[in-house]
Amino acid sequence: MAQDRPYLKDQGYGWGETIVQGRGRDPEMLAPVKAAVTAVLAKGDMPVARDEGSPQQGKALPLLYCGEIIDKPGVRAAINQVLAKLGKGR
Repeated sequence: MAQDRPYLKDQGYGWGETIVQGRGRDPEMLAPVKAAVTAVLAKGDMPVARDEGSPQQGKALPLLYCGEIIDKPGVRAAINQVLAKLGKGR
């Protein structure tokens, strides 16, 4: 999804850099979150709004979806797993 949306890719990269470089963490620590998010994205249930400019098509709402993804059970579990590891490394 981020591949075809430069803004989202840029935002994701910025967040990742802040987490990894700001705390000196290995990017591989985030692998469980990446895998969980990839699994959710594969289901393709992104919210869609009505698009007045193209009434026959919907308009994807990726930023809203980002807020929803973190509460999906698999993603939340992966986030908690990473946070637990981060807490041990302090």
